[in-house]
Amino acid sequence: MLTQKRKILHLIETTGPGGAETVLLNIVRQLNRDDFDSLVVIMGAGWLHDQLTARGVDVRIIDSSKANDWMFLRKICRLVKTEGVDLIHSHLDGMNFYACLAGLLTRRPVIATFHGMVGDWHSTSVKSRLKFAVIRKSATRVVAVSNYLKRELEQKWRFSSDHVIMIHNGVDFDAFDTQPRRSSLRIELGVEPGTPLIGMVGNIRRPKGY
Repeated sequence: MLTQKRKILHLIETTGPGGAETVLLNIVRQLNRDDFDSLVVIMGAGWLHDQLTARGVDVRIIDSSKANDWMFLRKICRLVKTEGVDLIHSHLDGMNFYACLAGLLTRRPVIATFHGMVGDWHSTSVKSRLKFAVIRKSATRVVAVSNYLKRELEQKWRFSSDHVIMIHNGVDFDAFDTQPRRSSLRIELGVEPGTPLIGMVGNIRRPKGY
């Protein structure tokens, strides 16, 4: 017996390249297309848009250049209804807020994923408290990418421990399963050939915790 496909709306406020964008890309790539259709909304052209379109993913650009953009929210709600979206999956706290409001208005379940303490995370303003309260009360499930982040959500923003699930960012090892080329880096650093050399790539910012 044939089962009906489920449509997932993926939302993110950045265009990459970056960690959260790579996670979204990997999720969309790895979803079984016999069971799920993906629709991705981003705010502009760029790396993520190019990566998704190259893989034949339905991508829509809906621009939003201001805070509390209710026209943007209206467009998301209209898209949910016209495209028959079954589930909304959002990334990063700004888009998590819009996704939860859209979920309330359209009565769709929402998965809100937090990738780090960015944006209004450290603010104690009324706006920040309201935004996190909406996510806390409205998201069907909240995902944190580390135990530290999960604890911060529970302690700082009073999320229930049963409401937040920790899922580490996945890595597509097939993309890196090649022999590394020899380089002069070990000589430059004075590292012996048999000594493991570990590198880290990312934005050099305090929240990254280097």
